[in-house]
Amino acid sequence: MKFALSLLLSCFLLVSLQIPQSKSYVNDLTSTLTQEQSLFLDQQLRTFEAMEGVQIVVIVIPKLEGQTIETTSQQIAAQWQVGPKGHDSGILMLVAKEEGKSYIDLGYGMDANINDEMARKISQDTMDPLLGRGKVYKALEGGIGHIFQDFGKTIGSSGAVSVGSIWDMTSLIIFLLAIPVLYCIARFSASNQIWISPALGFLMGLTQSLGLAVALGCMGGLMVLICYLIRTYLPPRG
Repeated sequence: MKFALSLLLSCFLLVSLQIPQSKSYVNDLTSTLTQEQSLFLDQQLRTFEAMEGVQIVVIVIPKLEGQTIETTSQQIAAQWQVGPKGHDSGILMLVAKEEGKSYIDLGYGMDANINDEMARKISQDTMDPLLGRGKVYKALEGGIGHIFQDFGKTIGSSGAVSVGSIWDMTSLIIFLLAIPVLYCIARFSASNQIWISPALGFLMGLTQSLGLAVALGCMGGLMVLICYLIRTYLPPRG
């Protein structure tokens, strides 16, 4: 009897809110998001699910119709069955536009990466202040970005990407660009300023990691040695 009553109340709430079945990762019932914004967030969530097996579904509703946001979120999540079948790996991100509130409803299989306290903190500290200023898209982007971080991912230009891949690529680019820069500095510095090249290399690498800082510092020292050998054993012609 209690189950039937609960199901009846859930159905009544969804009808009163005019909540349709979820058709995509981003469901904006307020027409607040532009098409470009919806497609961008959709691509982020689609690639994230492909990488992590975790489905995040976003819904923006006009208002709560007198219900608490927690109850509304739980009832929508139960109705939509967010997440892959057979796994408790779904996340529902609900935004109530008029009240300026958000709620992140987690599946039971999320504790390894994100728990209820972390989700509550994302809502209260990141999303709700932006919603209070009417910035719905920024709130969603910020909330999604924080969830991605808990899984070692970040928002990319064409979808979710691993944080490590971006970091490693950036480090490689800095290392490759640093080699000619350090050589030029060593080549044209006066002999009493040979410390400039290894010191600059160390500082450049320190922006990424201590290991890269040491590597670039040694590279700067090597560039100084090469320049010294060239000046000593290959004197200028003529």
